[in-house]
Amino acid sequence: MSGKLGDVLAAVYSLPIGGRLYVKGAHPWNRETPAWVLEVEEEELGLNGETEFSKQHGLKYVFPVVDLLQIVVYAEQQVSKPTVNQLVESLNYYYKYDAFLELPKVDEAKN
Repeated sequence: MSGKLGDVLAAVYSLPIGGRLYVKGAHPWNRETPAWVLEVEEEELGLNGETEFSKQHGLKYVFPVVDLLQIVVYAEQQVSKPTVNQLVESLNYYYKYDAFLELPKVDEAKN
């Protein structure tokens, strides 16, 4: 799968469980960041998760899909329907701090 990072995160439940996320551009990323999910055999990976395809296209390895699932599930445990922007913010936070982002709770009475 390739497209925008926001679309990839929104489709996380349909991504191949053995896939790996690659992006183009520097961190922090946004919902429009070009993103690819590649299924790559372990023996084809370089030291930092790079592949021939990622090197040829200037892509950076971010996480395996399993980690993306954990990030999305954690966000969904805090907010019933996290926005794409919240998912991207959660991904950026996890990438930078190796920890889950605590999303602000929305007061149901105010909605």
